[in-house]
Amino acid sequence: MRQVGRLEDAGGVARYRRLVLEQADLRASLAGANREQRDLRRPAVRMADAGASLALGIGGVAAEGGISCLHAHAAFALARPGYVLGERVLAEAAPIFPAGGCCCR
Repeated sequence: MRQVGRLEDAGGVARYRRLVLEQADLRASLAGANREQRDLRRPAVRMADAGASLALGIGGVAAEGGISCLHAHAAFALARPGYVLGERVLAEAAPIFPAGGCCCR
């Protein structure tokens, strides 16, 4: 997702952090996605950190409302349609897929 990288390089992470603080819909979207991410990570085996890393949100962020990697949010939106914040990242980074389709035909 080269386009998402360009968005990050242009200050996208800081901008999305501000948007989350300013916009209730994005704040709620992020909070819900972080809860879902934690639920998806429920450990089936014993972990070296006793499961502490499972409490982190998307992109490994511990702080509520924090954003560290737009790639992680874009990927979560692709995997879990309806994630408003991630879909916003994808829309801004468009096009994210090659015009000629996938390279593996």
